[in-house]
Amino acid sequence: GVAWEELPLADAQDAPPSEFEHYSPLTPGPVAAGTTVMAAKTALSVVGALEFLHQRGLVHGDVKPANLLQLQGRWVLADYDTVGATHDAVAITASTEGYCPPGSSEGAERDLYALGKLIYELWSGNTRLEYPSLPPRLTAAGTWSREDRVLNRLIERLCHPVGMNRLRHLSTVRSVLEAVVSANA
Repeated sequence: GVAWEELPLADAQDAPPSEFEHYSPLTPGPVAAGTTVMAAKTALSVVGALEFLHQRGLVHGDVKPANLLQLQGRWVLADYDTVGATHDAVAITASTEGYCPPGSSEGAERDLYALGKLIYELWSGNTRLEYPSLPPRLTAAGTWSREDRVLNRLIERLCHPVGMNRLRHLSTVRSVLEAVVSANA
């Protein structure tokens, strides 16, 4: 059989939901990017979704800002057509340039690498293809806050070019992001 799920409309960018032909879902973009706390809070929503999937032996396979939607004021991970089992021999085919790790990483490793690029985009305001360029707001400032240094180090660990040197645990990512958020509470 075919599974079908009906979901509410995500928060709209411009038009009210009643004008469906002009409806465009709200996704994080340059306007939402550029603050450390906002990046960490948004990323925590994605970490929660990935934890849910990974604990069930599933991977998302296409983590990127375009697949984040705001629903009733909170960020949710969408586009589950690439979800697969972590133990499947078939590689996930979603391969948006810049979100796939160098080499042949699959499954949870691919999700974590893409999460790093997503955090980079949210934090820096740059695109994933500009990684590892630093955000202009930080290069111009000269001094970084502790939270910016911590988030930058997290991104470096998630997006390391050598797979065996990448961070592999969502629990560590969650802890770092929570520390960034709580430092600014």
